[in-house]
Amino acid sequence: MYKGKSFAAIVPARAGSKGVKGKNRRLCAGKPLVSWTFEAARACSLLDGVYCSTDDPAVAHCAARYGVEVLPRPKRLATDEAKMLGVILDVKQRLEKSGRKFDYLVLLQPTSPLRTASDISRALKQIVRDNTASLASVSPVDLRAGLLVLGKKKNGALLTHSLAADCADLPRQQKPLLFRVDGAVYVWRNSFLTPHCVLNAPQSAVVLPENHARDIDTPADFKVCEELLNAQVQSGK
Repeated sequence: MYKGKSFAAIVPARAGSKGVKGKNRRLCAGKPLVSWTFEAARACSLLDGVYCSTDDPAVAHCAARYGVEVLPRPKRLATDEAKMLGVILDVKQRLEKSGRKFDYLVLLQPTSPLRTASDISRALKQIVRDNTASLASVSPVDLRAGLLVLGKKKNGALLTHSLAADCADLPRQQKPLLFRVDGAVYVWRNSFLTPHCVLNAPQSAVVLPENHARDIDTPADFKVCEELLNAQVQSGK
């Protein structure tokens, strides 16, 4: 609860995975990957409830150990083709059917294991202060990376436009700040979530440090995050 507004976190963790097989229950720095998100959510004092949508018994068992309520995911929402919006609306409807309606719903994906309870709290406070219907965590993008905007002509030809070139002659202080939606935290006002809403077009944002926003999509990503988590554990942070 923050300034009279209630928040429920949804941790989506199905059994299947394309990039890294069984990644949600796979050990990462000594514990199942999903555990890092359960820990961060449970440590966030502003969250009024934490719920896990899963079809995986191992994930459900892990959730129970952290005091996270499990909402068994229907088979139709546990396929590679299922959309995240469908999962969120399923949880929303089931909670409300049982008399639990929250002002905001928060999406915490297990693939962002370095996101902290403090990061979550900052996002919740930000959306209330901004009075917007949707928020996402973002991370800085370095223009030196040579970013390109890609597009296609009607004949299929690929067009490119260099953002770095646009800013090449500008003094450092005048160069635009660019950010990417990093997937670590999403927050939506309850009334915003309808079958036709767009989840990834946030009206406001909270900036996370790059290391907190690392996302796991490939085995290489998994290895990097595990190394960072191991270092974090060893440093006692």
